Amino acid sequence: MKISIIGTGKVANHLFKALTEAPLPTGAPIELAEQGSPLIVEQINSRTLAGLSLDSDLFLLAVTDAAIPAVAAALTTLLPQRAAEAHPESIKVGEASPSSPCPPVSRTPAGSRGASASLPIVAHTSGTTPISALAGCGAAQGVFYPLQTFSHNRDLDYSKIPFFIEGSNEETTRILTRIARSISHSVTLADSQKRKALHIAAVFACNFSNHLYTLAAEHMQANGLEFATLLPLIEETVAKLHTLTPAEAQTGPAARADHPTIAAHLAALKASEKPSEKASEKASEKACEKISKKESENPSEAPKKSEIYTLLTSSILSRQEGSP
Repeated sequence: MKISIIGTGKVANHLFKALTEAPLPTGAPIELAEQGSPLIVEQINSRTLAGLSLDSDLFLLAVTDAAIPAVAAALTTLLPQRAAEAHPESIKVGEASPSSPCPPVSRTPAGSRGASASLPIVAHTSGTTPISALAGCGAAQGVFYPLQTFSHNRDLDYSKIPFFIEGSNEETTRILTRIARSISHSVTLADSQKRKALHIAAVFACNFSNHLYTLAAEHMQANGLEFATLLPLIEETVAKLHTLTPAEAQTGPAARADHPTIAAHLAALKASEKPSEKASEKASEKACEKISKKESENPSEAPKKSEIYTLLTSSILSRQEGSP
């Protein structure tokens, strides 16, 4: 079986490593290949698609969500060449539409049977982008979503990463599932709606919590303290989630309604803020007012998840925009 990973970012690099260096001893991809044929994995630049093997069985788009439509459309312009070379009597190319950037391509001759009828598969690795974004690309479409945070120069135990699979048909789902099981012990079927819910939860659990670590690190540095001092606290915070629910594990001034301590913290933070940082967000002003007036004790006054999402995202974006 031949797999083309399209992309050169963090997810693409880790998936290439997972498939080529650290597969589980199941032999699943080998079983999917032709008898005696090894698993072949290539990694291709998504901007040019230079060197892409058109005879691949799986084209895996490991690119940003925003890039998926353009890469899929570019890929689809190449797939008819493959289809025409393989079965010139059966090639049919439809038209693209705003909802489907890929014109439908039919490459299976009448009477053909077996797994090859679902190949090539075009799949993406996004949590939020629906499978419908690939409608018409290749003979089948799928999603191959690893729920993990990926960074360069970080070794991961791929066998522990949960993979979520969706296929446009049963055979595609089976193939993608077997490939995922060659990497991980945790493979689950999930449609586009469930994947989006997973992705939102992951943003809160990972991306936002990491941003809060960034804020903590800045505060520590500003006060002549080392961020490493907080690592045992952070490690225990995560470790106890294996035996307690997040709600049960919550501690701190807010959890015990210690309003004098909260007020003292807010006063210290305001005193240390730069003029450009003071009350720049109406949402933060409103939240501070509620805390100081003890209105947050009323559950109906609690900030909505969408408000928290907006506030933290704004904070992250402001730092990204200010970076070189």
